[in-house]
Amino acid sequence: MSEGASQETTREKILAAATEIFAAKGFLRATVREICAKAKVNLALVNYHFESKEKLYEAVVEQMFEKGPKSLMGLADTVHDEESWRAAIRQWLKTSLETVTADEPPLSYLSSFIAQAPEAPEKVQRELFERHHLPLRRDLSRLVRMALPEEMSPLDVELQTSIWCAAIESVCLSHAMGRPDWVEKFRPEGVTREEWIEAELDWMAKSMAGLLRFRRVVE
Repeated sequence: MSEGASQETTREKILAAATEIFAAKGFLRATVREICAKAKVNLALVNYHFESKEKLYEAVVEQMFEKGPKSLMGLADTVHDEESWRAAIRQWLKTSLETVTADEPPLSYLSSFIAQAPEAPEKVQRELFERHHLPLRRDLSRLVRMALPEEMSPLDVELQTSIWCAAIESVCLSHAMGRPDWVEKFRPEGVTREEWIEAELDWMAKSMAGLLRFRRVVE
């Protein structure tokens, strides 16, 4: 194995261990020594590849974002009519719900990170918010604005867009932060986990389509 390949393998081992431990314990309670033990590497190697616990945490979130929520970015670009708008809305909701209701890795790790995000240092929270959350919200806002009347005032457009985005994000956060598991807490007897999540997705998608109607493509 070449030196470059060996270094990349070491980096991936550290990331994998850090993902598991940060997801289980959160930023504050996780320690770099635990991560080193899990990855079977020494502290010097962690410092070499990531410099600090904060930068290691950011790298883990970056990797999970690339594998999951990033797929939502660009959905608004696929819209050209009512049917494609409805499809984009449903895909947004589906991907979001699958992420926050996951009960197995790797998506369950991301759900844990969402729930424990307030524990991270403020500077890290701010950087991750600007790098990941804001771009996703801009794309979701764009989908909502496509269904708002042209004659609506800029203030009302901002208000309605913010309300819809906040409502969708609140449902997702309730799943990520729910203890015990939000699905198991409300799922009726005789209904499978998959059926309950699909029913919730249908309800959310139909609610949006029932109250909003595609009008035009917006940038």
